[in-house]
Amino acid sequence: MVHDNPFSRQSQIVWHDAYARCIRLFFWAVGRQPPPGAASYDMCSRMLGHLVLEAPTERGRDWASKKILNCLDEHALARLAQKYIFTFVAA
Repeated sequence: MVHDNPFSRQSQIVWHDAYARCIRLFFWAVGRQPPPGAASYDMCSRMLGHLVLEAPTERGRDWASKKILNCLDEHALARLAQKYIFTFVAA
């Protein structure tokens, strides 16, 4: 289930925009298959969304948000998420 964006568009712009990109990745993923051996695009969107939502500090949330916003397209977002999934989750 995709949650509404909890961040304010007026006062938490970077966090809001990063989380919005994760939501867009979630919907972009519908019906698409990732390359063999890669995590699903759905999992990628959730991983990045949780990085923004659950960052333990504002500085960490800023860092994760900027990484997400610097991705040029959905494929770059998925590659970023794969890095975190296979480093932290699959380790």
